[in-house]
Amino acid sequence: MLEFLKTKTIKDTTIVTVGMVLSTLLSAASIFLLARFLGPGQFGLYVTALAIAMIVIDSLELAISNSIVKFSSSQGPDTAGFIHYGFRLKLRLGFLVGAIFAGLSYLVADWIHPELKLPLVVSSLFIPAVFWLRFPRSLLRSRKRFMADSLLENVISLARLIAVGLFYWLGKLTVITALFGYLIGALVGGAVGALLIDWSFLKAGFSQKIKKRFFGFQKWLTLGFIVAAVHSRIDSVLLL
Repeated sequence: MLEFLKTKTIKDTTIVTVGMVLSTLLSAASIFLLARFLGPGQFGLYVTALAIAMIVIDSLELAISNSIVKFSSSQGPDTAGFIHYGFRLKLRLGFLVGAIFAGLSYLVADWIHPELKLPLVVSSLFIPAVFWLRFPRSLLRSRKRFMADSLLENVISLARLIAVGLFYWLGKLTVITALFGYLIGALVGGAVGALLIDWSFLKAGFSQKIKKRFFGFQKWLTLGFIVAAVHSRIDSVLLL
């Protein structure tokens, strides 16, 4: 029994679990502060704007992240090429989807709730930021660097909590600044994540064969994640 508890699987599981618990507590503290000081109506706008942005992000980004984890963990001759292609795809798609989301935000707000117009525009900034943030996390997971990944997750949650607390202390806590607090967490996490990974993959090229294999694996995941993302977050939009 003692030998089992000393295995790498148990150690990795413990690291991930402890990291998730700490991150959840930090995130919960942010949510409690926002719910307390924004009030029901403003907090509802915050949650809805965030939920709509995350539906878009999870629908299109999770499949890329999971594809990167899959191909980068194989350690084959084309591994660096797969990582490089996934990285380029994330950047291009993140900025493109963010721009489209910003352009359509007023139409979406008119359909759901007029006061969502500006919050949705701010939420569009999350899209490229979160696309970027999840790249280093994908590499850390594929390399089984769970301690670094857990550290990064807690840095993100702590940065958001500090941002929310700072806006409140300055008397500037609103729906918009609360959303910027979320964005600050993603940007800080992305900056820290960039320091934790090896960037040598940028030297590798990627052939048409790599693109086809990547897309062939990714497209089916995308369909599943679209359904899962809408199903898991649509209740926040309906509740508004």
